[in-house]
Amino acid sequence: MALDNVRDVIIEGGTWDGNDAKVTVITEWKHVIRIQNSTRVTLTGLITQHARGDGIYIGTHTTPCRDVTVDSVTSRRNYRNGLSVTSCDGLTCTDSIFTENGATSPLAGADIEPNHARAPIRRVRFTRCAFTDNAGRGFLVVMHPDSVELAATSIHLDQCTATGNAPGEDNSPLWAGITLIRPRGVTVTNSLLTGNNVGIAVQGRRGGDPRRLLGRGLVRLQDIDISDSTREGLLVVNGVRALEVERVRIFDSSRQEDGYFSGILLADGSNISLTDCVSSGARMFGLQASATVSKVTLRHCVLTGNEQGAMDIPKSGVKVVD
Repeated sequence: MALDNVRDVIIEGGTWDGNDAKVTVITEWKHVIRIQNSTRVTLTGLITQHARGDGIYIGTHTTPCRDVTVDSVTSRRNYRNGLSVTSCDGLTCTDSIFTENGATSPLAGADIEPNHARAPIRRVRFTRCAFTDNAGRGFLVVMHPDSVELAATSIHLDQCTATGNAPGEDNSPLWAGITLIRPRGVTVTNSLLTGNNVGIAVQGRRGGDPRRLLGRGLVRLQDIDISDSTREGLLVVNGVRALEVERVRIFDSSRQEDGYFSGILLADGSNISLTDCVSSGARMFGLQASATVSKVTLRHCVLTGNEQGAMDIPKSGVKVVD
């Protein structure tokens, strides 16, 4: 179904099937429901499945959809993503399930990924949503390298769960319950992540991005439980401007057989604060930080019960405050 240039549309109930078994062309663009340049569209109580693309696709290159509501929807077993958002000002997604999606990249339950530097991503909120058993990532954000979107709270996940994403032991370190790439204004609160390849992975910039991008990200992680990750509970690579981690509890990282990963790995970055956090039960350290890490502060954190000890921070700029 294509909803293009429409207003005030409600789709309620039903199973919407992309019938991918009978699609003979090789493509990743045959979505079950596509919404473009439209306002006040509501999807409620329905199932989207078996697309040869995404279960639901929202957006265009630069003209945003506005005030889209996704409520009590299940998007499952789609070829690419359960949900893709490329340009939207006002998306409210509640009580929805994104499961078993991904046979081609990005392999995500839900993917926020603008195609153009001026594509708006604003007022996007997921509440009480579940991202389970997706091939690569449960929830993924990939902002454009030249994005002008720098709002403090553009994207907010609250009371969400991410479970069993990227199963197996030969996965990319950026396959995670939540993956944030070039993040702009992302907040995650009151959520539970368990049994993922990595709990949360944050990448400030990608290889080939200009150096000027270093430090433009802003991420807040608050009141999150992360457990039983195959690799790290929290992984930070290639720099972020500000990462605020508060009351995040990480348990039993490095599930991988013969794997040795820490609860928290800061491979690169600066201006990172961890407050009232716990990292316990890792095969390596509670926290590891490379020599390129700077301006990191730990306040009232508990790093115990890790096989190699609390911290490994040689020559890095990590400050511990009792």
